[in-house]
Amino acid sequence: MLLNCQRLAESYDQVTRWLTRHWFPFIPATAGLYVLARLAPHAATWDQEAEVLLKIKAAGVLLVSGRSFHLQERQMGWFRIVISVKPHILEEALRRMERALNIG
Repeated sequence: MLLNCQRLAESYDQVTRWLTRHWFPFIPATAGLYVLARLAPHAATWDQEAEVLLKIKAAGVLLVSGRSFHLQERQMGWFRIVISVKPHILEEALRRMERALNIG
């Protein structure tokens, strides 16, 4: 159990460092297996949010958009990132997202 907690903490740190480095807003988590981050901060419509999601999916990374969680229109551009994956998989996913979002 302790090892699992340590691994989740490391994954959380990895994701939040990546988000901070790329200036993406996120909601700090106190517990859980996900981080909610605004990967499309300039999305003004649900279609624009969906376009970003399609780019990320085309890069081979599966995320869930905030719209799936019934966020309101003024909260467009948010995505749920799962952190409970092996470190090398998470690292590759972040690299792919950089390419998809043209930030890397």
